[in-house]
Amino acid sequence: MLDRTGKDMRKALKVSLVTVGVVAVVLVGVSYWSGSRIEEAFRARAAEAAPFAAVEVLEYERGLFGARAKTVWKLKDTPLTFAHDIRHGSLAVPFAMGRIHSELLYPDNFAGQKEKVRATFGDQAPLVVDSNIAWGGGHQHRFKVAGYDDVWEKQKLTVHWEGAEGEVAVGADRCCLKGHISFPGLALDAISSKDNTEQVFRVKIGRATFTLDGTRSKLKAGVELPLVSASYDNGIGLYLENLNLNLEGARSAQYRYWTGNIDFGVGKAALESEAHKMKLVVDNYRETLQLTEEGPVLNLWHGLSLDRVSLDSPATVWLAAVDHAPASALAVDKLKLGIAFENLDAEATDSLIGAIIKDMEHKASGADARKSGADWAMKYAKKLLSRQPAVAIRETGFGLDGAGDIRLDARLAYVGGDNPARFNPLTDIASDLRIEMSRPLLFQALKPALIPLRMDIIRERTADEDTAAALMANPDAITPDDVEIQQLTLELKNFADQLLVVLITKGWVEEQGDKLQLSVRHAEGKLSLNGKPADVNNIVSGAAELWTSLPGWPRR
Repeated sequence: MLDRTGKDMRKALKVSLVTVGVVAVVLVGVSYWSGSRIEEAFRARAAEAAPFAAVEVLEYERGLFGARAKTVWKLKDTPLTFAHDIRHGSLAVPFAMGRIHSELLYPDNFAGQKEKVRATFGDQAPLVVDSNIAWGGGHQHRFKVAGYDDVWEKQKLTVHWEGAEGEVAVGADRCCLKGHISFPGLALDAISSKDNTEQVFRVKIGRATFTLDGTRSKLKAGVELPLVSASYDNGIGLYLENLNLNLEGARSAQYRYWTGNIDFGVGKAALESEAHKMKLVVDNYRETLQLTEEGPVLNLWHGLSLDRVSLDSPATVWLAAVDHAPASALAVDKLKLGIAFENLDAEATDSLIGAIIKDMEHKASGADARKSGADWAMKYAKKLLSRQPAVAIRETGFGLDGAGDIRLDARLAYVGGDNPARFNPLTDIASDLRIEMSRPLLFQALKPALIPLRMDIIRERTADEDTAAALMANPDAITPDDVEIQQLTLELKNFADQLLVVLITKGWVEEQGDKLQLSVRHAEGKLSLNGKPADVNNIVSGAAELWTSLPGWPRR
């Protein structure tokens, strides 16, 4: 009984030893195989970097479970040397084919300032990258750029860089890319000299974040900057808050272009000059560019908007006092501007883009251009015109403090045939224009004309130019209560009132409550004004009579 048990134990032990040996051989073999795969990929990636930098593998010493390598990256005339510590195989790197730890080495003589570079970064490597290589072929990279403080004496520049860090993941066969980069901040102080006077120019950028998520057919990217400021110590400064840029697009299934949209925004922007007592503030600026594909046609939209823009300066303070406005700043609210290009033939647009790219490549090679822009336009004009393209201005207008608002819509469309040789602008073009404006807005739009008149009065009443220049920046110099200014203001108001009377009498403008409206339409060779048939010759002759019937423009 005991002999049988002993034999069974010895047999089990032999089997276990054989199994362990087989597993060990398999693991070592896998490690060696994965090491060779990583080395092949390592050298291939170095060769593929050629368009951006010349990369040379100086050494690659591969062992059973790891390797050590050194590469040099030549960016123009600056060589950067990296040391790579590589681990591969399941024993060294569980759940992955391999890992690579890379560090940027201090160069032997970086621009002749080796010791200064060491003093700046201390014991930390300027750049560290940790890479994971998956069994399926994908790879992930985490990197960290060291922060530092430095003074560039020759450029009189002080730098405070808080470093950067990020992560990038690349799918197998480079099918997709996803990552993010962020840095806490950057501050620059530069000293400039002018007329034996030194001024300090300061730039500060708060925490910035960059994101990217894309495949071969889709792309999504974004940038966020909470704070950017630039200022001189003489009181001139630019301040931007909550900057953001977002891009989202998809490659056309049939053509070479991408569709999607780009959105840019600034939460608040301010430009200030203490010396000129001027401040410009913009609130919530947004801008959008969008390209959409709808069957055989493309539509392009470009729009911008802002909640409010205000200018506070001696000139606006003075203008506000002209008609006793409560605010001292000139302010525009809810400004919008939108322009659309509609019904662009997708196939013709793609062919035109391709032809332009080939022509640019042809020029880059040193050869003469094969065709002019006019030649390309004529070649694709028939196809483009067949879709009856149009350009439109929509969602456009603004409001002015104390004076109401103005809104504008317009459209210009091609409605003719597809033969450009038979183009007739009278019948092949259709257009629409509609303007709606608050009545008080006309005088407010003309009111800035009083500023140069005020300057003329100051020059006339002042003995020298220096004194005149100082008075022009002073709202209390030649106040709106001045007799001559009051007379000019009255003439300007009279001009605005009489202009409206003539426009309404002629039927060119219609009154709708406190609003003024203008509607013009041209279609099938016929012109209509405010819904009534109109004749171009009558409008031209009426415009000539208009200026003779108006009171004179305010002059001194």
